[in-house]
Amino acid sequence: MDLKFPSIRIGNQVWMSQNLDVTHFRNGDEIPEVTSNEAFALHGIEQKPAWCYYGDDPANGTKWGKLYNWYAVHDPRGLAPEGWIIPTEADWLKLESTSGSDAFFRSQLSGSRGINGAFGGGGVSGYWWQHDPLTPIRNWGRKISVSSWERIDSFKRFGFAVRCIQQFPDGQPKLQREDNTN
Repeated sequence: MDLKFPSIRIGNQVWMSQNLDVTHFRNGDEIPEVTSNEAFALHGIEQKPAWCYYGDDPANGTKWGKLYNWYAVHDPRGLAPEGWIIPTEADWLKLESTSGSDAFFRSQLSGSRGINGAFGGGGVSGYWWQHDPLTPIRNWGRKISVSSWERIDSFKRFGFAVRCIQQFPDGQPKLQREDNTN
């Protein structure tokens, strides 16, 4: 499956210009969708991957993509599409050091889903996972609101958006235009 994703170059990195919106792992296995607070909480307790739309409303998926728990993000079947990776702390720091880099995230302030399944922050704040598979209980991510950008720690059972960064085997970015052509 060769999917193209709209992307944007910021400094020498190429980021997806929209939050991730996939329902299958890279190997083709389906990622379970959860549509209730109880189901989301249970997937977290059982350490199983899951995704949802903010407010369990598919219309929010059109605006903001999907929210994924940590277990989906770090599943060995691969959440990031072929050619993309989940950003690391170093990737986020490089992005943050680029002037004005947070502006394109502010259009997709997708909120989050808490460990009990409750939603919060949609349209006001956005939360994104980073790749950090070795954390025992908590993981790091980023929060952007209308006025700030900060590194946050979070329980793995939370639901955050994902914004992937392009992986370049030869070290050279190849930007895909917004119209999905090369």
